[in-house]
Amino acid sequence: MRVSINIKKNLGPYGGGNQFANGLEGALVAAGHEVLRTLAPELDLILIVNAQSNLLSTAYTVEQIERYVFHHPSTVVVHRVNTCDEQRGRLIGINNAVLAANRIADHTVFVSDWVRGHFIERGMRDDGPHTVILNGADREIFHADGRAEWTPGEPIKLVTHHWSDNYLKGFDIYERIDNLLDRPEFRERFSMTFIGNVNIATRFRNVEVVEPIAGPTLAAALREHHLYVTGTRLEPGGNHYVEAMACGLPVLHLESGSTPEYCAEYGVGFRLDNFEEKLDEAAARLTELREKVLTYDDDATKMTAQYTALFDDIMAAPSRREKSAPGAIRRVTFDLAYLGRHFGRLGARVWRKVHMG
Repeated sequence: MRVSINIKKNLGPYGGGNQFANGLEGALVAAGHEVLRTLAPELDLILIVNAQSNLLSTAYTVEQIERYVFHHPSTVVVHRVNTCDEQRGRLIGINNAVLAANRIADHTVFVSDWVRGHFIERGMRDDGPHTVILNGADREIFHADGRAEWTPGEPIKLVTHHWSDNYLKGFDIYERIDNLLDRPEFRERFSMTFIGNVNIATRFRNVEVVEPIAGPTLAAALREHHLYVTGTRLEPGGNHYVEAMACGLPVLHLESGSTPEYCAEYGVGFRLDNFEEKLDEAAARLTELREKVLTYDDDATKMTAQYTALFDDIMAAPSRREKSAPGAIRRVTFDLAYLGRHFGRLGARVWRKVHMG
């Protein structure tokens, strides 16, 4: 296959979409496929990772994909849905961009059942070809070998990490921990480390802050701790708790978005009104939870194998060439929309030329 992914290639701590694309590219290349980050000639499949055109990491836009497949109708478009406005805390056009991009997709991959339901409620078709593939971390980097030992009675080292400094990543929860650490009796039981970019409104007094790190350095830092904490809201499918579980850390997680879907079996969920109670529960069950999380098996190898198998199945299907319903109907609708926009822009240019010189 000749596959293109619409996200620029970046190394280092640059967010979950970048890590996903780099990992998938490696798996596809290892399987004998060619992977590009441009709209090169004769593409078999285009994977939309960034639906938003204004992101610095976007290699090429959905509108450019639209034009490309208009001229190359046999090229298949797969859309990975992994974000929404609600996780940002305000309407900034993500939902609209995702819905618009999905109209040109032949197949949709959701990173959780939660985000699938989220967009179906907002008008996305629920009868189109789709798959749910959970995110996974690279086990060559994020693994439990050498994780810190913990024995009952010793202080529990809490940790979290975020590339994004958005307040909805859980900074209110981390501030609550910071306030609890003012109490001597709490400091005797817990410590807390935050790795990544701190929200501008947050001022930690007791939480240790580590600048953003990535790869083996990040994994080693996570393994130095005993229990992971995330207060992230409405997360479609985060990488941070996936990496933590791969490193052998159970997750104390806010029951919001996809976190229960990913973490419930390997940690303790909490609500805003029972955080301290659930923290105590996680502490009491820590030995059990640290054994349980070692059975966590949703890693990057499993994830990329699912994508590779999906792409193979799509390319082998007769509908790839025939564009049979519902794909044909969706593509014809999309082609007409493209023509309408194209001639609309042409008409506008002619009007300006005639009336404005």
